[in-house]
Amino acid sequence: MLLTFRFPNCEIVKKAIRFLPIVLLVLLMLVSCGRKDLKNEFLTFSVQPNGQLIIKDQNWDLPLLIDSSGFALTINGVEFKSSDLVVSMTARTDSTYIQIYDTEGYRFRSVSEIRQGWHFLSRQLFIESKNADVFKVNRLVLFTGRLQNPIREAFQLTGGKYGLSLRLKSLDREPDRNGCFLLIQNPFAKYEPEGQHIRLYYDAEMNWNPENGAFPSDRLCLGTFEMTGNTFRQDMAAEWVYEQHPEAFLADGDQIDYAEIKAVTDCA
Repeated sequence: MLLTFRFPNCEIVKKAIRFLPIVLLVLLMLVSCGRKDLKNEFLTFSVQPNGQLIIKDQNWDLPLLIDSSGFALTINGVEFKSSDLVVSMTARTDSTYIQIYDTEGYRFRSVSEIRQGWHFLSRQLFIESKNADVFKVNRLVLFTGRLQNPIREAFQLTGGKYGLSLRLKSLDREPDRNGCFLLIQNPFAKYEPEGQHIRLYYDAEMNWNPENGAFPSDRLCLGTFEMTGNTFRQDMAAEWVYEQHPEAFLADGDQIDYAEIKAVTDCA
């Protein structure tokens, strides 16, 4: 007996594919019902109803508290701020927390993720156009927020090329050991600490065709560390310059802790 199969209309298939992301997100919501936190062996991450982010390092007594953590995207010269948008859908799995924002012309996905073995939280933004026109992504502000934990020093690692280290003040009589770092996996990223407020961004200036799917941002990493006290001078001696007293040279200048080096290299 010969079986025949008639392939459905291509337009129907295209429409069905268009709804697949929504269907998958609904399934994720059903699976994640009742689950509040993302967790691995190092960190626990949660989002409060007021939008506050809480990151708890298993070795810390107190969590990292971030108020009003948001993002901003400039597309075709028009800026979209998450603070002006309404979350239309959220979803959660064991390792990811997804927020969907809908505008008239675009859909934005903010994906926070913690995997096993990571000592940091990852955030990535995805831009989906609701029409077929090529669009230009100008600027991506991947993080703007206020840290509640008192910042002792905001230290730009190698002038900001390797991220921003926030050395925190201890709230008790213990030495100031705790810190967190923020890093965009983009060598041209900019880091703007101002008091307790932090802003991170980069300029993509990239044209994107919606036929290629959603535009993915570079990854933002936000992690914690504990200072070791083992420090190094962060910059090297100038080329072809003889240092008569190398030990004194190494002891001078801005110092970077070994824990800060390990934190950003583990994220890279």
